[in-house]
Amino acid sequence: MATAPARAQVGAALDGAWQGELVLVSGAELSTTSGRWEPFRIVIQSNTVRVFLREDDGEEFEEIKPGAFRITRLGNSALIAAIDSAPTAPLGEGWVESWSFSITQKAENTLSCVFTRQVNNHHLPRGEDGANFSMVLSGELQRVYVDHV
Repeated sequence: MATAPARAQVGAALDGAWQGELVLVSGAELSTTSGRWEPFRIVIQSNTVRVFLREDDGEEFEEIKPGAFRITRLGNSALIAAIDSAPTAPLGEGWVESWSFSITQKAENTLSCVFTRQVNNHHLPRGEDGANFSMVLSGELQRVYVDHV
């Protein structure tokens, strides 16, 4: 009798550090500002998640929106999201920005990832370039082993 292939432990398999470059998706109403973003690193530990982007010098990673990201998990999939606004401007007078990552495990060390970012710059006149924009990126993240994050 054949046995079922081994499966990753549900949920816990997402814990760890994941890294990869995501590619810009094109479409109506989506920003076309760049084709590739520097690698993202997402670190998941139970119900805590941190998101990093590689700094300009290409070596170190900088945490993005520290403490803002929340994770909702179901099996080997998760939604990671943050929303924030200009810290020095009253709501409605600065910017509001949301980031979300939808991830699902493709293999033990590979996640499929779709990233969305939406920005509303309330302080700019409606219709002006940059007043509102959205972007979608997709790709894979690979498990990485890092000494520190």
